[in-house]
Amino acid sequence: MITLFRTKTLLFSLTLGILFLNGCAKKEDVVPAPTVAPGSITVTNVTTTGFTVNFGTVTGATSYLVEVVQGATFPATPTSFIQANGTTAATGVTVSGLTVTFTGLAQGTTYVYRIYAVNSGGRGPASAAATQTTNCGLC
Repeated sequence: MITLFRTKTLLFSLTLGILFLNGCAKKEDVVPAPTVAPGSITVTNVTTTGFTVNFGTVTGATSYLVEVVQGATFPATPTSFIQANGTTAATGVTVSGLTVTFTGLAQGTTYVYRIYAVNSGGRGPASAAATQTTNCGLC
């Protein structure tokens, strides 16, 4: 056991990867992060300004994180992600279902996306990155 830190009333320690608070945590109380990435990924409803990403369920997941950036590949350290309404933010889109629709995108533009399964234990591995190009209206 490694003592992480001690306060007047609490002792936080780590044993075999399990955080104990005064020894009260039990191994069965610890929820592991998902171990597989979402699969069965498809894209539907491609328009000049958006598309819908669909994916399969992952056992134990309580939500999914969908990251989308403009371009054909993810940068080494992305700093902003496309949101469902086409704006950008520091994190991807979190959904509880198995689909997310992106709107307000630029026409004839390529976007790359990946999906993570998430639960209280953390996020699992990313799906393989894939690209989608919005339709070109008059471009």
